[in-house]
Amino acid sequence: MKILVGSDHAGFGLKEKLITYLQELGYEVEDKGALEYNEEDDYPDFIIPLAREISQRPNELKGIIFGGSGQGEAMAANKFSDVRAAVYYGQGQCVVEEENESIIKLSREHNDANILSLGARFMTEVIPAILAKNIDDFKLRLGEIPSEFKFVHVDVLKEDVWAETELNFEAHLMVSHPEEIVELWVKRGATKIIVHELNEKINSFRGRVEIGLAVELHVPLEKVFPLVPKIDFLHLMSIATIGRQGDPLDERIFDRIKAVREKFPELCISVDGGVNKTNLEKLKNAGVDRFVVGSGFKDLWKSLTKN
Repeated sequence: MKILVGSDHAGFGLKEKLITYLQELGYEVEDKGALEYNEEDDYPDFIIPLAREISQRPNELKGIIFGGSGQGEAMAANKFSDVRAAVYYGQGQCVVEEENESIIKLSREHNDANILSLGARFMTEVIPAILAKNIDDFKLRLGEIPSEFKFVHVDVLKEDVWAETELNFEAHLMVSHPEEIVELWVKRGATKIIVHELNEKINSFRGRVEIGLAVELHVPLEKVFPLVPKIDFLHLMSIATIGRQGDPLDERIFDRIKAVREKFPELCISVDGGVNKTNLEKLKNAGVDRFVVGSGFKDLWKSLTKN
């Protein structure tokens, strides 16, 4: 089976990753564009030719398309005969939790969908951050996380604060010598490790865990770019003073996101600090993939789950 894949700038990074993944699984994939990142492009230029081709060969081709919401893309595709595009927003977006994985199967089995339309800006990670004063505070903050969340961000300072948890987590090692404690946090179960400097010891854990490089606002991005091949994601700090919660988002972050996205359109970008319900959408549109949220999490969660 041949799969056609297309997207405008909103889903460009996801499209590039998906193509590699599908090819590794052995599928024949044809990239219908965009072939380079351009924030001025728009989905009809890519989705309409893709849908037209599937309409002409519905028994031979399937498609996966991306856009900001996936809705307009699906509507455009469904104008063509013999095209049935179904929209999916990713895990965690279904009201009925057990339908999360089966909804795509149902669209194929019951509706004979031949195009999957993905809303790239809805397929982002919102990750609650825990910055605890002591073990009791750590346990309290763990207990406050909504049951819908299975993954948290643990800020690690000089004092070792930890309690066993069934949640998956990433550890942000905000210490002078992260190589001294990285093995401890990997053994505790961290699936991602975030550091502010790379070294041989940190690099040796890549493969066992994902490695993220945290970059503070005062650090020139030009110093970071050569290190991108050694990491799995870039963790942009969006407040001037790290190690505390409650500071507002620094507007300089938007130019930094743009610079990274233009240089590395396929790179996963995290933002950490000052993220809340008022700036989440702007950050999404700028190209952020992962949002680490501390003091603004409760209000953000309410806004995302309101009727």
